[in-house]
Amino acid sequence: MSQETNHSRLLGVIAGTAGDVYIGVEAVTDKKFSLIEIGPDGATVTVAKIRGVDVVTARGYGALPAGYQMIAGGDDYFDAVTLTAGSAQGVLYPEPISPVIDTVVVAAGAINDPMVPEITFDNAGGSGSVPLRWRLKDPEGAVIETGETKIYFLNGSDVEVTIPGLTYPDTADDGYVFEINITDSDEAWIASAAFEVTSGA
Repeated sequence: MSQETNHSRLLGVIAGTAGDVYIGVEAVTDKKFSLIEIGPDGATVTVAKIRGVDVVTARGYGALPAGYQMIAGGDDYFDAVTLTAGSAQGVLYPEPISPVIDTVVVAAGAINDPMVPEITFDNAGGSGSVPLRWRLKDPEGAVIETGETKIYFLNGSDVEVTIPGLTYPDTADDGYVFEINITDSDEAWIASAAFEVTSGA
C-alpha cells in the first residue's frame, strides 16, 4: 500500500509559514504547534501534550538544552505546553483556512450613493485567502450586478470585510438583496436582509 505525502504541508511545517508564538513560563493551551524550539538559556518542560496526550516521559523531555527542537511529527501537533524555566519558540501548526460567514449587513441608502456592505467572517483555521463572490438582485430577483474580491485571514482570526466602489442602484425600491458566496457552488449564496433604496429627496 502506497503512502502519500503532502509535500507543500511538510514544507509549511519546516518553514513555519503559519507563524510562531513566544512561550514563557506559563501554560499555553490555546495554540497548536508543529515544532517547539528551546530558547538560548534552555528550558524545563513539565507538560508537552500531542493531541491531548502528555509525552514528556515517553520522549524524555524535562530539562532541555538551548536550541533543542521538540517536533510533533507527521500531522500531529502539540496542543499544550508548560515551561517552569526558560523560554521557547512555538512554530504554529499550518491548518487549512476555514472561514465561516458570520453576518452580512447592508443599510438602506439613497440612489447612487456609496453602498458599503459589512461582512463578518469567523476563521477557525489557519492563514490564507479565499475569493469572495458577490451579487446584487433587484426586487424581482434579477441579478443586476456581480463582482469578486479576495479576502485574507491570519491564523485563527476573524475579519470584517467591506467592498469599496459599490453604489446603490438608480431606482428607488425596498426589495433589493445583496448576496455573497465563498465557494464555487451557485447553491451556496448567503443573502443579507433585503434593503431599501430611497430617492434621497
